[in-house]
Amino acid sequence: MQMVRVRKLDQRRSDEVAALLTRSGLPTCGLTAHVASTLIAVDGADIVGCAALELYGDAALLRSVAVAESYRGQGIGHSLFESSPPTPDILSKKGSNNDRSYD
Repeated sequence: MQMVRVRKLDQRRSDEVAALLTRSGLPTCGLTAHVASTLIAVDGADIVGCAALELYGDAALLRSVAVAESYRGQGIGHSLFESSPPTPDILSKKGSNNDRSYD
């Protein structure tokens, strides 16, 4: 395992997130509506975790938190939660991938 990094989801990889959610027994309904507020955990080129926010004005609902089975128990879900912005305005910042690294 390399260093797992948390970053924003690139829409071109949303099918990979949908597959992870399906493998985790979670629904994929509504995922495409929240791509802009979805974070992924990557190990090299592999998506090993995800978490999305449903934004409602100044509030947000954390949804679609999943970690690949072989990566569970390593704190990746917690890292995704901790990386979720405290307010939706952080998601609107342009020009940054907001990468964060976790051992």
